[in-house]
Amino acid sequence: MSGNGCVQIIASSIHAGVACPACGEAISEGANISVCNKCGGIHHHECWFERGCSTYHCSPDKKAVQTIIPDIVIKNSDLSNIRTTPKGRIQNSERIAGEIETKLKRTSVLSIICMLAGSLFMVFSVIMLIKPADQIWNAAPLLISVLGGLLTVIIGAISVARIHGNPVLKGVLFSTIGIVTGSAALFLSFFGFVSQSSDFSSENMSPVQFNPEQIKGFIEKASDKIRNPLKCNVHISSPNTFLGEAQGSGVCLKTIGKNVYILSNLHVITAGKKASDLKVLQNAKKILVTFFNGDRKLAEPIWIAPSDIDLILIKTVAPEKLDLSSKISSDRLPGIGDKVFAIGNPMGLNWSYTDGVVSAIRQQLFGKHEVSVIQMQTPLNPGNSGGGLYDQDGYLVGINTWIYTKTVSEGLNFSISMNGISQIMDPSIRKLLSLSDSTESVSGEKYDSTPEAPASRSSKNN
Repeated sequence: MSGNGCVQIIASSIHAGVACPACGEAISEGANISVCNKCGGIHHHECWFERGCSTYHCSPDKKAVQTIIPDIVIKNSDLSNIRTTPKGRIQNSERIAGEIETKLKRTSVLSIICMLAGSLFMVFSVIMLIKPADQIWNAAPLLISVLGGLLTVIIGAISVARIHGNPVLKGVLFSTIGIVTGSAALFLSFFGFVSQSSDFSSENMSPVQFNPEQIKGFIEKASDKIRNPLKCNVHISSPNTFLGEAQGSGVCLKTIGKNVYILSNLHVITAGKKASDLKVLQNAKKILVTFFNGDRKLAEPIWIAPSDIDLILIKTVAPEKLDLSSKISSDRLPGIGDKVFAIGNPMGLNWSYTDGVVSAIRQQLFGKHEVSVIQMQTPLNPGNSGGGLYDQDGYLVGINTWIYTKTVSEGLNFSISMNGISQIMDPSIRKLLSLSDSTESVSGEKYDSTPEAPASRSSKNN
């Protein structure tokens, strides 16, 4: 039956369970229902005659309160922009979520700082260790290396903890590199500290072990020609990174006022390493001089020989009431067969005397400098380096250098002649030490004033 814009029928199983849009209750099978001719909405018969069609499409009231959702329109241009999924790639929601998470992750700034800082401090520590002649582990670089390495390790640990606690952060590899290099910097700094003390002074540097009263007694009983050379001999020690203390001998050339000027081998100070700059050597090295009476003084280097010649001149405060000056004549050179003797501190046997004869006088070329070198049979051993070679009248004629002997052949011993040394010295130093002419400087000579030491000079070839 139809009428009033609807068709009246009995609800079947197809209609059962559908909610009436008017009352909202479900329609039961067998109930009288009205089906709207316009929209097909199913209502209870009573609801239809009471309200009419109550569906969204036919009810003006519902249209007023409902928001119309526009249809989705796909244009041809949209279809042309469609891209196919790459072959072999599974594109699902799980994979897309993983890619989004990866893109959202950022590298921890702390991990980058940790890696850079660790690398920097490790390189700094390595440089400090491989340049013992130019730099030692004094307080400043040691503190920088220790604090830097420790701070790097702490930053690395904090960085790793933050990364593990925050899924958005990454950079564990960077943090690990920083921790490893920071730990290496710590190890190297402590290695340098153990190898040599960081704050040497005349009180805490290892002193030479000998009985000064016994040495003084022996010197007083020595013959006149060797008494003054024994007094002018000094023991020199200097800290070195890998070899502990470098040790050797030196000769007091002249006492001027309160200062005494001492000549030695450069390798005694640097343990065989070349010193590239005198100023760096002055700032870095602590040189301890021990005199025959037991006095110990810190010395300052004031001259390095040019062209890799193994010589250095140092200055320190002279012991009280002692005028330590060697007998020197710059043109005095022994001949082949002449007897000579050496004074030094070989193998820890301090203030020792050995003698022999001159085997040859050789002209050795060092760069543009030609220097007379004395070859002799006088035994030299480690510790004799930097000690004096004297003729039979007690004149200082050379500075012994053990390093030449054992690198060439056993039993060949050499001394750089004072004649050659005076020629390569700076004019101001020659004048200060009275080596500019043939006049001799004899122990006991007095001076009214204390000239200033000549300005320090760097040796470009050392």
